[in-house]
Amino acid sequence: MRVTSAWVILPVLATVIVAVWVVWKVSNRVPKVAKDKIGFVIALSYDDENVAKKVRDDFVYVLKQLIKDGKTGSYFEFIDVAKHLADDVVDLDAAQKLRLATGAHFMLYGRVLLREVNQVTNHYIDLNGIVAHNVVPDVVRQTLAAEFSELLPRKVLIAKENDLFAFAFTSQWTELVAKYIIAIAASVSGDFHRSVNLYQDVLDKVGAKGNVFPVFAKLSERIPIRLVEIGTARAVIAYERWADARDAAAMDELESTLQTIDDKYDAPQIVTLRAITAFVNHRNVPEALKQLERIPRSMRDATWHLNVAFLAGYGGNLFQSSQHYKKAAMQGVEPRVISLTEDFMSSIVAAENDKPQIHYCLGYFNLKIKGDNLRAVEDFRAFLNTVVGNQFQKERALAVKWVTEISAKAA
Repeated sequence: MRVTSAWVILPVLATVIVAVWVVWKVSNRVPKVAKDKIGFVIALSYDDENVAKKVRDDFVYVLKQLIKDGKTGSYFEFIDVAKHLADDVVDLDAAQKLRLATGAHFMLYGRVLLREVNQVTNHYIDLNGIVAHNVVPDVVRQTLAAEFSELLPRKVLIAKENDLFAFAFTSQWTELVAKYIIAIAASVSGDFHRSVNLYQDVLDKVGAKGNVFPVFAKLSERIPIRLVEIGTARAVIAYERWADARDAAAMDELESTLQTIDDKYDAPQIVTLRAITAFVNHRNVPEALKQLERIPRSMRDATWHLNVAFLAGYGGNLFQSSQHYKKAAMQGVEPRVISLTEDFMSSIVAAENDKPQIHYCLGYFNLKIKGDNLRAVEDFRAFLNTVVGNQFQKERALAVKWVTEISAKAA
């Protein structure tokens, strides 16, 4: 009888042990973020269970609702890790280890304590944050860290009495800064669409709250700058696609991207791209030249002179075109720029072979910039064969002179 009881008890005991082990394993498992979500993990440790409940109800819960709210709420998965995991996050290395284990993109970690300050009991919140991003240059990483340190509510004292509003405000503050930092990380990682949406979400919310609070004022000032940075990056990528393959869709994308950037923004790179778009998409030479004229004289390099030279020549002013080619040659033109310029001009010649001035510009470029005399002769002959009537008499004489001299030397 006793033997029979033992055989009954042992399987039951084993089942209980397995069940306990499974419960322990599940409760101690590190939660994982879904692959299609931005993981937002919070790991706060507490020295008092009452404090823990208070902070979870009035800070963490509100923060979760805010993160999940707005135009970008669907991007996020919010995870409040268990106490035993949060207690192990004592420094940056431990925080990074937990962030990697969860697969989160953003992690907020720290401690919440009760402290007496001037005989008033306060909740003391010591927060730190880390954000995932692709490998970036040191200067970008330093900028990201500096913005984080400057904007995030790092050390916050909240009086225990009447603390509901203060907790809610700290949640709002944290949410906006977190989304702003994540937007920066998304941008440097190449996820421009998500980055723009996050910036816009923050900008909308900050605008609704007003800019009295210094951090909100800084966000209002910086986000338009960040959006221009993204617009510039997108424009450059579209231009490079067009330059590599003459992809018309890329040029359309470039134009639509430039339209998202304020016309008053006059960084040389942007106005140059506007000039290129005006010519390539619309053959609007006056507008293209108008854009290039916005670049200060002190910043007009050889590339600027090459661009103006071509536009002036295309518009029929071959004297002005020659002057700018000479100035480009005096400044020195990099081999890559020579290659890109020749490729572009050749594509225009192929598309508009009946315009003599383009042949002349290409010939002058090959003669004075590239130093390719034989190719210059071909271009000048094409110019002479297409010019009609009394057009470009001075340039015709010069073309004949150069063709004769080069041909005589080659003979």
